[in-house]
Amino acid sequence: MKSIRTTIAIFLGTVVLLIQSLLIVLVARSIYATSVNNSKHEMTVLADTLAKSTKEFGAQLMEPMRSATKIPAVREFLATGANAEQVQQIISALSQASENVNTCYVFDKQGNQVVLMAQGKPMKPNALADRGYIQDALAGKEGYSDVPTKSIATGKLIVSVTAPIKDDRGVVLGGVGMSYLLEDVIETYIAGTRIGTTGYPFLLSPKGIMIGHPDKSLLLQDFRQKDGTAAMLASPKGEEIILFGSEPKQVVWTRVPLWNWVLGFSMSTAEIEATAAKQRDFMILLGAGAILALIAAALLAMDRIVVRPLRRIEEYASEVARGDLDKSLALTSRNEIGKLADSLRAMVGTLRNKIGEADDQKRLAQEESARAAEATAQAEQAKAQADTARAETMLQAAGKLEQVVAALQHAARDMAAQIEASNHGAQDQSARVGETATAMEQMNATVLEVARNASQAAGSADNAREKAEEGAKVVAEVVRGIGEVQSQALQLKTDMGSLGQQAQGIGQILNVISDIADQTNLLA
Repeated sequence: MKSIRTTIAIFLGTVVLLIQSLLIVLVARSIYATSVNNSKHEMTVLADTLAKSTKEFGAQLMEPMRSATKIPAVREFLATGANAEQVQQIISALSQASENVNTCYVFDKQGNQVVLMAQGKPMKPNALADRGYIQDALAGKEGYSDVPTKSIATGKLIVSVTAPIKDDRGVVLGGVGMSYLLEDVIETYIAGTRIGTTGYPFLLSPKGIMIGHPDKSLLLQDFRQKDGTAAMLASPKGEEIILFGSEPKQVVWTRVPLWNWVLGFSMSTAEIEATAAKQRDFMILLGAGAILALIAAALLAMDRIVVRPLRRIEEYASEVARGDLDKSLALTSRNEIGKLADSLRAMVGTLRNKIGEADDQKRLAQEESARAAEATAQAEQAKAQADTARAETMLQAAGKLEQVVAALQHAARDMAAQIEASNHGAQDQSARVGETATAMEQMNATVLEVARNASQAAGSADNAREKAEEGAKVVAEVVRGIGEVQSQALQLKTDMGSLGQQAQGIGQILNVISDIADQTNLLA
């Protein structure tokens, strides 16, 4: 049999495991997606930052050019050719402003360099009319080279900026320009920036030429036919998964103001997913640890709050079940288990009282049972006596009835004898009347004979009257016998009614005894 602790532990562990597993899966997916988005966001922010820095780099290069356009000697040199030596000194100084400045020059309105200095050294001027940044300056705008070129003077990859020089009427007289080593741009903004192990920035010209990449062997290569280049050239900002060879990479890009370059940031999707997976796995381990800690804490709390009190209650209930109603339960709590303990104690107290009451009722029932048995015996005795009395009464009534019947039979025989005697007398009288009739025919016999016969007839009539009176007495005696029989029957009826009432009383006593027996059985 499983204990309540094991059952609750299994249930709680299963519920917590399911909930936590669901949460871990959701959180892990969320963290995975968030990690991927964070990586892309970090790449985007870094690309925007590099684009802004590259713009500021161009603005910094342009600032001395703007200053040079405001120098009167430079303007006069382009207009009249005067102050050539002073202009050379100015351009020489600008060319030495930084070791990464490749050249600084002045060009006329035909786009030909008229002064060219490389780190303070004069160089042979060149015709640059075909360069876009020169054409922008001649059109009265500041120019930025969108494609790096190899310097004619030094043979190094450079980027250039130009600014127009105008006369007082706004007519373009020419311009000043500065070329800057692209190598320094790459080292500053490209090679030194990393995210993870595979994340790096790159620069594409508006025509798809690679102008900045950590791998210098890719510089100035045409990437227009490469996967994703068309999307980067068509949109000023975006993100896409692009195949570099056989490896998919997450790429985000933006445009660099002034230069109009595409500054992209590339990172292997495998590394992004590995980072996200690492965070996901960490969250899974953390969630698993949290599950174990939660289950352990829940089991400990359950053991202290539920299991131990229930064990004490179970032990107490077992002692009570074995009949030890005097066992005490020292358990107090404000929760449901405490209420259960209070109810159990109250139940045992009530049970103890009820058992005491039952013992008292049992004793009373035994006493009532004894009294009922005694009453039953008395009732049986009374019933026997009643049966005996009834039998004796019936025997007496039967004896009396037999006597009455015998008297009736005797009276009937006497009455029959008297009636027969009367019948004989009547017959005799009839014969004598016949004889008298005969004698009347013979009246001539003698008067004395007639008188004598008349006297005899009178005596016979008196005798007949006496017989009739005796018959009437017999009939009266029969009537009195019948009345006595009726009286005996009425007395017998009264005795039978009394016996019926005694039987009813005995039945009531037996009912009381039966009720007492039922109550005794109920109390037992």
